[in-house]
Amino acid sequence: LKENEALTKPLDPKAVEIWNTKDKLLFDSRKYSGDIKLNDKMALWNVKEDKLLQITDRELSQGFLSADYSYAFIFNPITYEPQNRQHCPYDLYIVDLQNGKRNLLIPNYTLEEKPTGSPDGHFLCYAQNGHWWIYNILTDTHTKITAGMPVSFFAEDNNRPSENRPYGIGGWTDDGEIILYDRYDMWKISLDGKTKKRLTQGREIQKSFRIKLFNSNVFYDPLQSFKYTLDLKKGFILETINRETPASGLSFWNLKSGIREMVWENKKVNQIKKASDKDIYMYLDQNFESSPRLMLYDSRPKEIVQSNPQQQKYYWSRNKKIEYDVDGVKTKGVLYYPSDFKEGEKYPLVLRIYERQFMYMNDYINPSMITGDGFNVHNYTTQGYFVLLPDINYEFGNLKKSVTSSVLAAVDAVVKEGNVDSTKIGIIGHSFGGYEVDLIITQTNRFATAVSGAPWTDLVSAYLYVGPMFQRPDFFRAEDHQLRIGKSLYEDTQSYLKNSPVLLASSVNTPLLGWAGAEDRHVNTLHSMEFYLALRRLNKEHTLLIYPNEEHQLVKNENAIDLNMRIMQWFDYYLKNGKKCDWFSTYYH
Repeated sequence: LKENEALTKPLDPKAVEIWNTKDKLLFDSRKYSGDIKLNDKMALWNVKEDKLLQITDRELSQGFLSADYSYAFIFNPITYEPQNRQHCPYDLYIVDLQNGKRNLLIPNYTLEEKPTGSPDGHFLCYAQNGHWWIYNILTDTHTKITAGMPVSFFAEDNNRPSENRPYGIGGWTDDGEIILYDRYDMWKISLDGKTKKRLTQGREIQKSFRIKLFNSNVFYDPLQSFKYTLDLKKGFILETINRETPASGLSFWNLKSGIREMVWENKKVNQIKKASDKDIYMYLDQNFESSPRLMLYDSRPKEIVQSNPQQQKYYWSRNKKIEYDVDGVKTKGVLYYPSDFKEGEKYPLVLRIYERQFMYMNDYINPSMITGDGFNVHNYTTQGYFVLLPDINYEFGNLKKSVTSSVLAAVDAVVKEGNVDSTKIGIIGHSFGGYEVDLIITQTNRFATAVSGAPWTDLVSAYLYVGPMFQRPDFFRAEDHQLRIGKSLYEDTQSYLKNSPVLLASSVNTPLLGWAGAEDRHVNTLHSMEFYLALRRLNKEHTLLIYPNEEHQLVKNENAIDLNMRIMQWFDYYLKNGKKCDWFSTYYH
């Protein structure tokens, strides 16, 4: 049901904007997305009796249906606004579609993923307070089905102040149970929580198993509940990955025989498709040294097409996993070798940082000068550089220490191998990675040079900001997201100050190249300008590039090429004794 068009017309752009602190949503959100209360409503039309039952309304404006269409689950997504998380908690109500009666079902539901209805329409599965629960619609009872279990079904390595998210639901089984995931394995659990069975043995070998569904009848409509069940006797395909290598592949599981491995390689295996009426599968495989292949599995793997066969004519890099200890925590990273590496020679090293990157070890990277963040691994490995992508561990409220410790531990592990010139190490990052670069160079002089793109530099300004992507206060970025303070600016002011690079600029002794898009409002360009002005006032060595009509990443090819070239020239000068370009220190068009 649509609201009256007179109520849903856009706000007058010439009218005075009224921002009130008690408003549920910011003016910007209402301006660009409209009033959520006026969204289209769900209703039930009884054709035989010609009766209409409105399901959602202005108070509870969103919802979804049980699989048998006997019940609806409705909620107001902005119930607890204004609040400081990225996604607002809400109260979930159940509506009996026979009589329209509604009751509160789950108060203060906090996860972004909505609860999942069973295919028979009789149950609802939801996650809350670190456990999975089943609601029995017919008996109006809630059961904590993961109570007392020896494993966690929620992310154990979240490393953010936010609530740990669940690993997910595999599906509802044809014998009336449910499959849930822990970090590695699948568990089959009865809906009363009395029977629990582990179906795979991945934890012992650090191998994760996830069900791959090919059912063409699966609903992706957000109003629908799933209508399919998992046939345990027939079995299903599993996507598999090793958390430590990360090799991956495909397996088959059924109730009688358990796991049968089909494909297992030191590659990234994904984009799996099934023939409609045969057990034949197509997929892609790749790793850093092997470009994507289109593969066919019919009792065994067979190559259909190998992309980029011309690669064999060129020098190519290789990569490997590195491990290092950060305050007692085993941590991983990916090290890429110079394409023409020769044992016994010393090479410069460039670190590219951004949270955790080991998961990308088996990603193939196409050589290119057209990258929106100014960096491509091959541009450096083909020119005689090592490149390191380290994982980073975080201490909430103390990023300047934890980020620096992680990065320096990774550097030490690589230098110890004896192939890197310890005086020729550079560091680069973009966005949150750019923030990390700027923060690191206030804490250490270990790097010969640094490059920072589109960074935060002032956490007070970052906290008190509204970005265009989310149209909500950026409070959440610090309180439970990337910036990892964990508290508000007014609960822990000192953490915001001590982790703001702009306030620590007097300690910078590393030559810095910065860049930003002039129209960046995701991480406002003013952060780059603030840091520039701080370093200018302190007479530090810094060059800032501002690209007109560009935003958070550069989208114009000519600008992306220009940025890539300038960053390479900058690193070549400081890490390879290359030419000092005029633009380093003078106006250059």
